[in-house]
Amino acid sequence: MDRVINESSQRITQHFGGDHRGVDLGWRTDESQNKVHANCKGTVVDAIDGLNRHEGSTGWGNYVCIKHGNGMYSRYAHLRKGTVAVKVGQVVDENTVLGIIGDSGDADGRHLHFEVSTDHGSASRINPEPYLTKAISDNAPTPTPSSKNVNVIYRVKTKKHGWLTEVKNLTDYAGYENSPITDVAIKVDKGSIKYRVHVRGGNWLPWVTGYNINDIKNGYAGNGCEIDAIQVYYYTPDDIRPFKKAKYKVNNYSFQHDTETTNGQDGYAGVYGVNVTKFQIVIE
Repeated sequence: MDRVINESSQRITQHFGGDHRGVDLGWRTDESQNKVHANCKGTVVDAIDGLNRHEGSTGWGNYVCIKHGNGMYSRYAHLRKGTVAVKVGQVVDENTVLGIIGDSGDADGRHLHFEVSTDHGSASRINPEPYLTKAISDNAPTPTPSSKNVNVIYRVKTKKHGWLTEVKNLTDYAGYENSPITDVAIKVDKGSIKYRVHVRGGNWLPWVTGYNINDIKNGYAGNGCEIDAIQVYYYTPDDIRPFKKAKYKVNNYSFQHDTETTNGQDGYAGVYGVNVTKFQIVIE
């Protein structure tokens, strides 16, 4: 039984993987095929409506998030404005229409972004494709707890000295005396990571996921100008539990965890207007 929308497993336009932590399902010209149903019985914990394209702070636009009886969650994003038909606290099942496929939020064209996670946190998202044709409550994966260490390797380029040697975890720091850092490269040996930098006096540059100082598009973050902030997010693989985060800092400021904004964190490491001269990171 297709539990998201009709012929859901045949409508995939983008698969799960890398920075894309869900699966995208295409829009059909037959409007009746664009109704989004709940995967299976659960309780609505989030229901957002009223947003147009490129509106909303999460990027999901209008969406519904459901908690299922086994503790797992499903999310249905980019729904058409004004079509969200459920509310928080409502009990739903596979016969419940949640809304209509749309292009609200950060969407390039009309589609449904479908996610499955093992808790309510974004870092716990797993491949949702198996659940396009079966209930989330059926044979739910139970990741085997592991204490595997994750190593992070990183290096920086300074304005005076160019690319410096690699640093592993907190064995040292990346930087050179008081020379402003202009570019950063980061990689991990398990899971995946994304990162970006803020140019002093300018803006945030695009996220990158690679590690190659010869690849100006996705091998490192930076454009040769002085930076004053860094932002990093770590994706924990399914075989490592509990979930881990990137713990990082610049200069002598406090550590930042992923992009969190709780407990006095800013969502990034650094201070706008102050050059970054030292960078440290570990995955914990």
